[in-house]
Amino acid sequence: MDLEAEGIRRYLNEYVLEGYRFILNNAILLLHRILQYPDIHTDPSPRSTLPPFSSLVPVDVSGAYLLEVKLRLSDGSNPALVNIGNQEMEHLKTMLRGVVDLIVPDRLALDTRVR
Repeated sequence: MDLEAEGIRRYLNEYVLEGYRFILNNAILLLHRILQYPDIHTDPSPRSTLPPFSSLVPVDVSGAYLLEVKLRLSDGSNPALVNIGNQEMEHLKTMLRGVVDLIVPDRLALDTRVR
C-alpha cells in the first residue's frame, strides 16, 4: 500500500535545528533554536541541499533559544531510578539557579500514552 498515493502521509515542511548539546553525568542539556527556510518550498519532497546559514530565519522572531534538559535512565519504569533521576534534576536545578529557572514537571504529565 502506497501511503502517499492514499494521501495518508505527505511532506509538509522542514526546519533546521541550531544549537549546542552539553552532557553532565546523566543530564543532557540541549540549548537550541529552530530556524526555517525564508522561501516557500513548493516541491513535495525534502530539499537536497541546505541554503546559506545567513538566509535561515528563526521561527521565534525574538531569536530566543530554548533549553531542554533530559535525564538518561536505564529503566524509566523503576521507581527507585526515577527518584534518583528526580534528585539529579533537583541538583542540576540548584547548580543553574540564577542562570536559568528550571522547572521539573510532574513525570505523569509527560506520559505520551492516550488516556
